[in-house]
Amino acid sequence: MFTLAASGEATSAGEWGVGGSLGATVSEGVTINLGGRYFEAVADSVYQVEAGVAAAVTETLTLTAAVGMKAGSNAAADNFYGKAGLAWAPGGGFTSSIEGQANTLGGYKATFKASKSIK
Repeated sequence: MFTLAASGEATSAGEWGVGGSLGATVSEGVTINLGGRYFEAVADSVYQVEAGVAAAVTETLTLTAAVGMKAGSNAAADNFYGKAGLAWAPGGGFTSSIEGQANTLGGYKATFKASKSIK
C-alpha cells in the first residue's frame, strides 16, 4: 500500500510554497518515504528533498533514518543532512523518542521527547 500527500501555502506578502510526498509499505513494519518541498520567499527561494525509512524492530520499538538536501538561492545555506531516531511505545499511553540530526554546515541537533496520555 502507498500514500500520496500534497500541500500548499501562501502568505499575504506574496510568498508561496508547495510540497509532496510518497510513502510506501515495503514489508510488514517497514515503510519508505520520499518527499520534497519548494518555498518562494520575498528574499530567497528554497527547495528540499528527503528520503527516509522507518522499521518496527519490535512491537514497541521503531527505528527511523533519513537523508536529504536543502538548497536555495542563498548558496551559502545549501547542505546535505542525515538523521536517525528511535521511538519507544511500551503501552499505557506512554511514548518516548530520541533523534539525532547533523548537516554538512557543521550543525547538529539532538531531540528527546516523552509523553503520557491521561484519560
